[in-house]
Amino acid sequence: MKNCLTVLGIVLTSIFLASCTKSSNEPVYSFKTKIEGNWVTYPDAKFTISPNTLDPSISDLLISAGTEQNNINIFIQSANGYAAGGFNTTDSIPYRMQVSLFKDDGNYLKIFGSAGPATGTQPYYVVIITAITATEIRGTITGNFLYNNYDVESINFTEGEFVATKNQ
Repeated sequence: MKNCLTVLGIVLTSIFLASCTKSSNEPVYSFKTKIEGNWVTYPDAKFTISPNTLDPSISDLLISAGTEQNNINIFIQSANGYAAGGFNTTDSIPYRMQVSLFKDDGNYLKIFGSAGPATGTQPYYVVIITAITATEIRGTITGNFLYNNYDVESINFTEGEFVATKNQ
């Protein structure tokens, strides 16, 4: 009888341990960023690729994540399509790239972008697309700061990584 209980205990423990799965509170599709030295995760990362409405030879790629009031966006216009590789904010041919961060500070929505002040150091970002399929895009971003022209202030956004699903 003692051996049966031991075997039954081992079997039940094995079933219990086999059924346990690790879970994470972080969403599968997200955009993780390092802002002001702290890691911030924007949920629900999505991407779209669509024809440019003004020039059919150009397509627009938008990667975005977050909520209506707090989100991050990468916008790239390209005449050559999209594949794994690098893009940066200073090139203009054959593509153009912009980075934007929308932040609700409790009073109003602040918009920080890759268009910098008229003088001095300018915002600079490099996006590396590491994988792209019809349904998912993955990559990294590195840079220095985004600038708010209205409030004349900047926010340090130095690195990040994203995994986004196609927006349906």
